[in-house]
Amino acid sequence: MEINSAQILVNASVSLIVGGVGAWIAGTLGVRQGLKRAQREKAFERRLDWYEEAFTAFNSFMLKLNAFIPPPLLLEDVRAACTEFTEAVQKARQCVDKAPVYAEKKTLTEMKELFVELGQIEPAPQGQPIETEYLVKKRNAIAAIASQIACELAMSIRNQLGLDQISKEDFRWGKSA
Repeated sequence: MEINSAQILVNASVSLIVGGVGAWIAGTLGVRQGLKRAQREKAFERRLDWYEEAFTAFNSFMLKLNAFIPPPLLLEDVRAACTEFTEAVQKARQCVDKAPVYAEKKTLTEMKELFVELGQIEPAPQGQPIETEYLVKKRNAIAAIASQIACELAMSIRNQLGLDQISKEDFRWGKSA
């Protein structure tokens, strides 16, 4: 039996080339797949952060709204409640500004409806107080929309996280289930 060294060299070279090319292709595909996965995870983390921020902002908005209307009796309390409510509105508005990127269409529509409702509050003529009944009706309408938004945010993110679903009936502000 004669050993053909040229044949052995050719077989070894072909094996090395094929193995190297295969490893390069597998490595390239693996890196690309890893980068895509990292991008998806980063995008999901940003979306999750926005959902948490928006949920907290709308929850705070509802609490501050209920503290502001009907107005407190003492002037200092009115000023403090007004400042806190204004800050809560601004935080909610910042979340609404990012909503076209992260929120579902239904939630985005409800957010727009909330700020339309807020804009429809008519100021009292100078020197006259706004009727408490009018304010309470407006508060209730606005709170209902804000509660719906918070519920939609919670339901959406729970779905994305693979958690069990909650219904609107399970999600009631100020009431125990």
